[in-house]
Amino acid sequence: HSPDSDISNYYVYYGMQPTGAPGSCNYEQSQAVKSPPATITGLEPNTPYFFAISAFKESESPCSFEFMLVTPSTNLEET
Repeated sequence: HSPDSDISNYYVYYGMQPTGAPGSCNYEQSQAVKSPPATITGLEPNTPYFFAISAFKESESPCSFEFMLVTPSTNLEET
């Protein structure tokens, strides 16, 4: 799915706690991105994070459904 050309920015909201409310953007952190995909840096290893996305056209949309990802551990084999 390609990004909507009328969208000026997307916002990635994230944190270690869920918001508990569908459509909520009430997270600890956020990062603006011009278009998907987005790379979020500075996350703790092997930690669950909750994410939601909103789009900005003329105003900001409600956040997407929340999803949870666990960051990879830092125990990657060095070569």
